[in-house]
Amino acid sequence: MIIEGAFLKLPELLLGHMFPKEQYEATIANRLAMGVLLELSARNIELPMHRIHLEKPYKDVSKSRSPGRADLYVNLQPTFRKKFKVKHG
Repeated sequence: MIIEGAFLKLPELLLGHMFPKEQYEATIANRLAMGVLLELSARNIELPMHRIHLEKPYKDVSKSRSPGRADLYVNLQPTFRKKFKVKHG
């Protein structure tokens, strides 16, 4: 629901850009990150800016190749792990 809400906000965020002919991949990824940030804030998730990372490198890529990067990475594990704590054992 968070990503879906961010996509629903995307047209509004893109229309607010002053130079529409200059909307490249980085601009669109940034606007999508802003939409995710708005959704996280609307759901009262603590420290929403700490959960969103732009251009995050992949962990499991060998150093000999050029490392791949995710345009947008959203880490929600600490949030939902705390809310839905599972007892093991």
